[in-house]
Amino acid sequence: MLKELRTNGSTTTLGKPPKICLLCMSFMEKDDLKSAGIVDHVLTKPVRLSGLITCFQEAIGYQNKKRVTQPSTLGSLLTGKHILVVDDNNVNRRVAEGALKKYGAIVTCVDSGKAALTHLNPPHNFDACFMDLQMPEMDGFEATRQIRNLENKYNEKVDSGALLPGMSARVAHWHTPILAMTADVIQATNEECMKCGMDDYVSKPFEKGQLYSTVARFFGSG
Repeated sequence: MLKELRTNGSTTTLGKPPKICLLCMSFMEKDDLKSAGIVDHVLTKPVRLSGLITCFQEAIGYQNKKRVTQPSTLGSLLTGKHILVVDDNNVNRRVAEGALKKYGAIVTCVDSGKAALTHLNPPHNFDACFMDLQMPEMDGFEATRQIRNLENKYNEKVDSGALLPGMSARVAHWHTPILAMTADVIQATNEECMKCGMDDYVSKPFEKGQLYSTVARFFGSG
């Protein structure tokens, strides 16, 4: 049906064929649909606002106009930012590290949730953390829960005056943005990410548009 619509479909009032956007359940299915060349854009369920915006921008041609300047904009968000990447897979760590360094981030990589606890126990110098979900010994969900617990305890000490001002001068309230790295974006996983204290998630491997939309939430104000 899609092939027939693409080949013989009617045009819009501007004389152009309508844009076709499909919904799918997995990134594998998404790649297959995109490579088939019969649709203009594919959204993965659950649909995120950033993905929907990107879809509409591409449909009206706005994304093509901005494509030249987006890398430098993403660089302006990430340059000089200290990012912790947590993943037990060496290849995944290298890919994530390379993608973030490309835009100027200062990247530290660790291979376990337990190592993440050591690095993100406040006070520290990290601006954000990209956390894999499925890891042995301690997965990303549990690591995030424990990191939030460490932050809460530290914030309570600051609020009670138990810590000297100089020890917590870097930030007034500790909450390091933690972004899940996952190829599984089903609704249940998304809800579990938010429930354990994560702030958002990005797909693996990184997609430039989604990465920009996500990090802009935390670094956009510069």
